[in-house]
Amino acid sequence: MGKTDAYVSGMLHRGSEPAPSVLSDIAAECGYGLALVPEDATLPEGSIPIDGRRHEG
Repeated sequence: MGKTDAYVSGMLHRGSEPAPSVLSDIAAECGYGLALVPEDATLPEGSIPIDGRRHEG
């Protein structure tokens, strides 16, 4: 992915919001891809849904 372990670890521990390109790189390293799907879509088995919407509270 071109990032050091320390970079990725620091990003996760700081709670940073990585750019979509970084998320895509991380997903690819884990054998996944990113996709936008309609909210009511049925996801394929093995999918990992991520709800990144900010919730006002």
